[in-house]
Amino acid sequence: MLFGEIVLVALQSIRANLFRATLTMLGIIIGVGAVITMLAAGAGAQKRIDEQIASLGANILTVNTSNFFAGGVSRDSQSLVIDDANALRSDSTYLDAVVPEMQSRGQFKLDNVNTIARLSGTTHEYPGIFNYKLAMGHFFDAEDDADRKRVVVLGSDLPGRLDKKPQDLVGKMIAVNGQPFEVIGVFESIGGGFGNNNPDSSAFIPLRTAEQRVLGKKNVDNISVRVKADASLERAMVDIERVLRRDHKIMPGKGNDFSIIDRREFLTRFAGWQVFVSPLSVGLAFAFSVGVGLFFGIMPARRAARLDPIEALRYE
Repeated sequence: MLFGEIVLVALQSIRANLFRATLTMLGIIIGVGAVITMLAAGAGAQKRIDEQIASLGANILTVNTSNFFAGGVSRDSQSLVIDDANALRSDSTYLDAVVPEMQSRGQFKLDNVNTIARLSGTTHEYPGIFNYKLAMGHFFDAEDDADRKRVVVLGSDLPGRLDKKPQDLVGKMIAVNGQPFEVIGVFESIGGGFGNNNPDSSAFIPLRTAEQRVLGKKNVDNISVRVKADASLERAMVDIERVLRRDHKIMPGKGNDFSIIDRREFLTRFAGWQVFVSPLSVGLAFAFSVGVGLFFGIMPARRAARLDPIEALRYE
């Protein structure tokens, strides 16, 4: 029997049993849709995690001040200082970038509009270690830091909170904690921050400016380090511990007054769910549905075609 005749008989059978054919098609559609949804949800979550890892850097560690308990209350010992970052930069074997950061709440005012946001004092290496890009302007350099210049780079959310477009702010003066600062750049939207540490809602000034002109403190809140490409994170963590325990004069057997965190560990609670429909999943589902339809449509038609007309009525 010719293929065209087989298809014709199959179509006639479907037309004669339209309700049953509709239910069959509905079952196939629901099944295929469920498969695509599950694949899309899983692929979307993995895609989100991969994007977050890429934005953080695949080889970034963060050194934080440890908390200790006194009188039943957790207290911050504030053990990290700028000299710790200098020691890691000069003495650690497995690091190629060291970026200290001191943080505080800052008030930002332009004309009659003001907002409160995270204020970060850091070094010129900050954008490079996290692969952050500027939408316009530039980041401050090592000379700006050494000269304690009053320059500021804004996260992508802050221009809107000051009722300005980013291009209207670069080169302008704004008040940061009551002091005049020149806006020299605005970051592209970064996203993926954790709570108050969202870089989109932050502003960045040179570390020495923050230390001596704005925040007036010696301690840093964290030190982010980038591990060399040919070194393992575990080996780098041991090396960081060696340098800081030596500089903090911690005796053998005593606990650290700092902690070393691989930030990627947080991504699997914070990654969130996204749906990503890959072409492969759609193709597989389509091929499956076509195969099922052809099999259950053509096979009864072929069987019916081999029977005499009276017997074939039993299959219609």
